Amino acid sequence: MKGVILYGPPAAGKDTITQALIKADSRFEMFARLKVGAGKTSTYRMTTSEHLAELRAQGAIAWENSRYGATYAVDTPALLAALKRGTPVLHLGQSEAVRAVRNATPGASWVVVYLYCPRPVAEERLRARNPADLEDRLRVWDETPALQSPDLTINTDVIASPFVAARTILRIVGSMNMVPVRDQWPPRIIVPVLTLKNRDGRLDIAANLAYAERASATWIQGFIIAGTIGAGDLESFEMRERILDIWLEKISPERLYGTAWGLSDCAWIGDRGASVLVVMRDLQGIPEALNFLKAIPRDYYIYSHPIYTPTTFTLDISARAIDAGVLPAGGKFCKISLANVASIRQVVGPSFNLYDGRCRHVARSIAAGATGVIAAPLAPLPELPTHAEGMAKLQELINVGQARMDADPERRSRLARLSAECRANLYGRPTLELPTLPWSRTRLGE
Repeated sequence: MKGVILYGPPAAGKDTITQALIKADSRFEMFARLKVGAGKTSTYRMTTSEHLAELRAQGAIAWENSRYGATYAVDTPALLAALKRGTPVLHLGQSEAVRAVRNATPGASWVVVYLYCPRPVAEERLRARNPADLEDRLRVWDETPALQSPDLTINTDVIASPFVAARTILRIVGSMNMVPVRDQWPPRIIVPVLTLKNRDGRLDIAANLAYAERASATWIQGFIIAGTIGAGDLESFEMRERILDIWLEKISPERLYGTAWGLSDCAWIGDRGASVLVVMRDLQGIPEALNFLKAIPRDYYIYSHPIYTPTTFTLDISARAIDAGVLPAGGKFCKISLANVASIRQVVGPSFNLYDGRCRHVARSIAAGATGVIAAPLAPLPELPTHAEGMAKLQELINVGQARMDADPERRSRLARLSAECRANLYGRPTLELPTLPWSRTRLGE
């Protein structure tokens, strides 16, 4: 049993997108809530206070609330019947209601979509609809909180049309539960590597070759060259090129991801046989993001991080990229929730290589649908867990490394510390004892 919850304040577009869903697929139907009171009747099942009291006494009300001088209710028997009959679309405006409906229908899978628009846009829509109740509706708009961790978030002021939103929701509903939980060893881990230099700032070729050779002997799937941890954005074109060539002396190109900090980097990385990981930079809005995707070949990977671009790779962009035929091979996606990992996976299908930039919950990321994770704290390449030690030991190791990174909020200082640890590992010296610094969220490795 599957259903859709459209959550949002008045004038966010719930009715419009519901109609688009119904036109796109006849299995969808709007679930008409019970209503007691005056006002609009066309999208409700009008009833009496006595009938509502009877249902309440029977424990048959999943959720009810009062607004605009009326009472609205979601009755569980009717909702279950709608779930068995097709795919109901339920409109809600209270965050507690989402949880209540899920609790009342434990056998159902719900796609929760948060619809919103700027307040001035909502005011304009409400005034055009009915100026008489404008103040009441705007009061409710102000009282409707943003929904935390929905499956999909849509700003209906910027989306191309309600049918774009409907197609995105259809993909999620249609592909529900298609991604199995994988219990594989070794897990698919990609590690951004450091750029080791001498004290004079020149590349330490011997140390980097030793680093690459040590990495090649591990079970780690891939390595990101000249990424954020490799300070590729601070290096020259020639330095990024030299670093990749050093790693290619020790590791096959299939395991290497060369970071392209501009489209001019892409060709030479691809010519060497490495995967191209091109950074999304300074993209202003969805149209610009789609133009960026059109400009790169389909076998490229993208690096999406909000510190580099205000428009990151979202569920909406992934759906539009599929429609436009410009979906890349995969990418590294930072600052992304597990709910968004799952939602994007459901839209893009199983062949898209979705690497979660957060490594604080490897097993949960993979269970949510990630191909693997980017485990930056493994940069010094300490002794890695075996299959027998399993995922718990790996997560423990990652957590220790992440905590050491979090302890130093300044980027250059952090990279210097990681480089010192890496050298200690490579040359058999004890790991440096590092001072305890104030806790801080890191901007690297997530």
